[in-house]
Amino acid sequence: MSVTSNLQDYPALVLHPFTVSYLIETFGFSKKYALTISKHINFETSEKPDSIIAFFKNQGFSETHITRMVKTHPSILNDVGVPLSNIISMLRIQPQILFKSPSKLKEIGDTIKNMGFDPTGKRYLYALFVYSSMTKATWDKKVDLFKKLGWSEEEICKAFHLQPICMKTSEDKITAIMSFLVNKMGFTPSANLLF
Repeated sequence: MSVTSNLQDYPALVLHPFTVSYLIETFGFSKKYALTISKHINFETSEKPDSIIAFFKNQGFSETHITRMVKTHPSILNDVGVPLSNIISMLRIQPQILFKSPSKLKEIGDTIKNMGFDPTGKRYLYALFVYSSMTKATWDKKVDLFKKLGWSEEEICKAFHLQPICMKTSEDKITAIMSFLVNKMGFTPSANLLF
């Protein structure tokens, strides 16, 4: 008996039977979890998901590792409070988050949450992307730079909340912008939070 025929027990719930079947057969998801995910993603053929799996295999990942990443990473973020719909959106835009180890992903997720980001909001995901793309040393270097330019810890945190991408900006660009705004335009370092 195929998975798709087993799903006929849930006709009102199965909007995308191929997607549900694929998730169960390929990754071993439970019917309930596959049904939940299928509300947010759907595909009618295996071409796209198979190409993603092939990409990971070409990067040296085994099928077991790929399955473990697909199963564990969403649940780690979900445990922090990130809604499944946001997790799926994130994986569409930034699938490289799957390259993080589960323990590292949990650590990053908790760090972002402890910075005051609401895990149910899109800004949490944006902050997660930015923070996870940097090493701790790089993050600390950026924080030190902002402090040298006159910002307090609170102001750095506020800037990260307003525009997480500010931490990805090169040190030269940050210095040039701050220099222009303070030295040429006469703004205080704190006033630069408005920009």
